[in-house]
Amino acid sequence: MSFLDLAWNRKSVRNYKSDDVALEKIHKLLEAARAAPSGGNCQPWFFYVIRDTALTEKIYNLSCKQNFLTEAPVLIVVCADLARTAARYADRGKTLYSIQDTAAAIQNILLCATDEGLAACWCGAFDEKALAEILELKEDFRPVAIIPIGYAVNEQPKRSRRPLEEVTAFIGFDSEPILKTRPQRVKLEFNDMKGALFNNLNLKECEIENTKMTECTFNNVDLSYAEITECNLSNLVISNCATQGMTINGRSIAELTEEEDTEK
Repeated sequence: MSFLDLAWNRKSVRNYKSDDVALEKIHKLLEAARAAPSGGNCQPWFFYVIRDTALTEKIYNLSCKQNFLTEAPVLIVVCADLARTAARYADRGKTLYSIQDTAAAIQNILLCATDEGLAACWCGAFDEKALAEILELKEDFRPVAIIPIGYAVNEQPKRSRRPLEEVTAFIGFDSEPILKTRPQRVKLEFNDMKGALFNNLNLKECEIENTKMTECTFNNVDLSYAEITECNLSNLVISNCATQGMTINGRSIAELTEEEDTEK
C-alpha cells in the first residue's frame, strides 16, 4: 500500500488476541524505530521489549489499570535518554529535542506495526516514577510511551480527523489553495467485532465484509451508503443512525425495514 494509505490505516487498538508475536516482526518494529530522525543524530531512544507476565502486571497497575496492556502479548516501553541529547544541546536538548526524537521513533513503530498486520496503541497514561523504578532505569532515562503489540480483536474503525482547512494556514501563496480532504472511506473485513459499540462515528460509504457483528450496536452513526456483506448480524442494533442508501447483503435498508414491519 502507499504511505498515505498506511498512515490512514494505522489506528489505536485496545483489544488484543492472545496470539504471540514472532520475534522477527518485533525486530522489524525496532529497526523502523531506529530509522527515525533525531536532533544532531543523537538517537536518544532506548526500547524495553517485555514478555514477562509478572512485569506486565506491575506495569498494568501503574498505568490506570488499562486492561489492554495485559491482553497484548508484548509491550514495548520507549524511553528518552535525556543526557545523550543534553550533552550537545543543553537544556533544550533535554526538555524538547529528546522527546521530539523519541516521539518520531514511536510513530515509526506504530506505522510499521500496521504494515506488518499487527495492532498497537500509544499509551502515555502511567506513573513515570513508578515505571522507572520497576524497570530500574538510569537516572536520565525518561519513559515516554508504553506500546502494546499484538493482533486485534473487535477492531474499531479509525476515528474521524479534523478537516485540512481547520488545521492548516498557507503563508506567501498568491491565492488560497483549494484543499482536498482525503475521503474517509472505511473498509473492514474478516474481523470479530462481537458486542462492539459504535457511537458518534462517520462511517459514510464504509464497507464491512465477512465480519462477526453479533450483538453490535450502532448509535448516532452516519451509515449513509454503507455496504455490509456476508456478516453475522444476529441481534444487531441500529439506533439514531443515518441509513440513506445503506445496503445489507445487496438489499437496501429501506427494503429490509419494510419487510420487518410487514412481518410484525
